[in-house]
Amino acid sequence: MKTKELDLNINDLEIIEDFYTLAIDAKDEDLDVENKYIKDQVYSNEDFSELNFSDMIFENCRFLECSFKKSGFVDVLFKNCDFSNSDFNEGYFSRVHFVLSKGVGADFFKSIIKDTLIKDCNFKYANFDLTSFDYVILNESDFSNAGFSECKIRKLDINFCKFIMSNFFKTSLKGLDFSDSFIDGIILSDNFSEIKGAKVSEMQAMELAKLLGIIIV
Repeated sequence: MKTKELDLNINDLEIIEDFYTLAIDAKDEDLDVENKYIKDQVYSNEDFSELNFSDMIFENCRFLECSFKKSGFVDVLFKNCDFSNSDFNEGYFSRVHFVLSKGVGADFFKSIIKDTLIKDCNFKYANFDLTSFDYVILNESDFSNAGFSECKIRKLDINFCKFIMSNFFKTSLKGLDFSDSFIDGIILSDNFSEIKGAKVSEMQAMELAKLLGIIIV
């Protein structure tokens, strides 16, 4: 599965040295933020909620414990960024690429994520509960201890990822291929219905059998 390519050229984007002022002005004037290049900026505990971003590149930026609640991102690249413990509740992500980025403890509760790539990222302890995934690719990223409860998954391609101790309570994993990923200690409901129809390796099947109380000799 392939996501839609981002048509972003740095030379076509306006370089912004003060993202905070740009975002606050856009919020005050009810404007979208678009065609910008944001690099090497650091913010913490700032409110960037309910904004719409499109055709943008964020590179080497840190947004620590910031709020992007109910914000939308379309045709956006996050590269080498850190948004740990930031709030993306009820966010909208379409044609977004997260590359070499960190979102430990970030909150994506009840978001819509579509045509998106997450590659070489650290999303440990992130919250994706009640989130919708549609044509999303997860490559070589760590989602250990993350929450995926009651998610709606239409198309999700998983490659060499970690889901150690992740919570998939009431999320159907049917058709998903975890065979080259780590799913040790994943959390499921008492009847393990979530894992029905998922593709796993022989070793993973043996570990899952232990959850069902099956003893393999």
